[in-house]
This record gives sequence, structure tokens and C-alpha cells, in this order.
Amino acid sequence: MLKTRPYLFIAFISWSALACNGVSAHELTEPCITSPIDNDVQITLYPNPFKANLQLDLVSKNTLTSVEIKFLNLIGKEMDVKFNLQVDGMNNHLELDLKQLPAGVYFMEITTRQLNGSFTKYTRKVTKL
Repeated sequence: MLKTRPYLFIAFISWSALACNGVSAHELTEPCITSPIDNDVQITLYPNPFKANLQLDLVSKNTLTSVEIKFLNLIGKEMDVKFNLQVDGMNNHLELDLKQLPAGVYFMEITTRQLNGSFTKYTRKVTKL
């Protein structure tokens, strides 16, 4: 019977997950999280973990009109930090000032609205140092 070595597979997945925006893991200076195209929107967060500011890039196949961002702690309690931003276009770069957010691990809930009125909700895990 052939024995598999799952830890080799996990190591490969972990290494490939470290690449961001076409940059290999050993060239990356700041950690980031890039999602695949989910319902026409690609989300890139960096740096993660962050100290005070978090960069958010949204690339959409359709024109976005607004983005709502909420932070929830690990037990699901919504934090007082919220953003409701008007955006225009398919490529949006946002810089979020999160100095008032206490250090910890959070779920970042991102709701995007498109020009046609439809909306999509995404959740990403972020860590504040």
C-alpha cells in the first residue's frame, strides 16, 4: 500500500499561497491577501497584519458605486469602526485609517454595490498589531 505524505502537499499549498499579485513569496516585502475573482470583484488587502492603516484594492468587472466596510471580532460582535465609501469605477484603491481599532483578529465584512443596484458581501480575516 502506498503511503502518502500530506505534509508535503500542505507545504506546497502554503508556499504557493504566499505569492501575491504575481510576485513570488521571497520577493514580497509586505504580506497581503488577494482573493480570486469572486462574483466579478478581486480584493487585495495589505499589509496584513497591520498597525494603523490597511490598504484595500478592489478590481471589478463591473462599475462599483459604493463600498461598506465593517469589522467584527472573533465572537461576531460588530466593532464601532465602519466605513461607507462612495467609489466610482472598476479599479478602486482605498486606505483605511484604523488607529482607533484595538489590537486583535477581526473579520472584515466588505459589501460592494454595483451600478445596476446589485450588491455582494465578502468576508476577509485581518489582524491588527
